[in-house]
Amino acid sequence: MPAVEEDRDVERNIADEETRAAHRYLLQAMPGLGLTPSKNSGHVRAVRLHDVENRYVFSWIPAKRHLLFYVRKPALAAASNLKQSIANTSLRANANPRGEITIRIERESEARGLVEWLKDKLPL
Repeated sequence: MPAVEEDRDVERNIADEETRAAHRYLLQAMPGLGLTPSKNSGHVRAVRLHDVENRYVFSWIPAKRHLLFYVRKPALAAASNLKQSIANTSLRANANPRGEITIRIERESEARGLVEWLKDKLPL
């Protein structure tokens, strides 16, 4: 799990308390799903998630009032049913131009829904 100082650095852009609660919930829940969170090294502050095979499979970018969660190409390649299964949830998902799935999370209840969806899909 990232160090507290790193958590605060990634949280720096979050202005909404509900979004901050969703971010903190995801940080706590992901290791229990076999996903290791780490801070990215790029320009955009984000949390990267690696699976037990060290594949970069998911991530999220904190914004002022939401988190943008990404289902990355390695996850989609490992589990072709991910795209179809997200449609059966109440999560707000879209495909981005790179062929990844993005999910907008604004509050902790949505983060919990995301974790419940992932529980059924992991390990990939």
